[in-house]
Amino acid sequence: MKDNDAYAENDIWKLSLLSRWSLYQYWISESQKARKREISAAEKQYRHNVKLLNEQKTVVDGEIMKYAKVIGMTTTGAAKLQSTLRSIKPRIVMAEEAAEVFEAHIVTSLTEACEHLILIGDHKQLRPNPAVYELAKKFNMDVSLFERLIKNNFPFKMLNFQWRMRNIYANEKSLL
Repeated sequence: MKDNDAYAENDIWKLSLLSRWSLYQYWISESQKARKREISAAEKQYRHNVKLLNEQKTVVDGEIMKYAKVIGMTTTGAAKLQSTLRSIKPRIVMAEEAAEVFEAHIVTSLTEACEHLILIGDHKQLRPNPAVYELAKKFNMDVSLFERLIKNNFPFKMLNFQWRMRNIYANEKSLL
């Protein structure tokens, strides 16, 4: 049924059963189209509001972090807060368990303000674990930035004493 046909008859009871059914289907269809337009507009407004909220959260996070002496986050968090990190310009970045972190995750966590990168870990233990074995082997993705730097004779310091372990165990070589 078309718009013209839908409004042509004032008394729907004068229409045949088939025409009334057709008119009913038309009304349902038009109502659904109108609701879809409303939902689409509301969704667009919602996305806009979420964007504004996230921008405000970034500003607030940046203001809080600007006065912090130490800021801790995961590499995933650093990726999400990249704009905040750029605004607070951390000069020193420290990565714990750096031997297990993908090189790309470390590099993308850095900003142009970084003057000193401290990587902590054991390059002889766990390595990054890429999901695709072929890519790992072809592009050495299973080698962390930490391991790569050490293997290329980049200056590093190694701890000679395990502070977390009790002396009785740390000094007992027969346990190893």
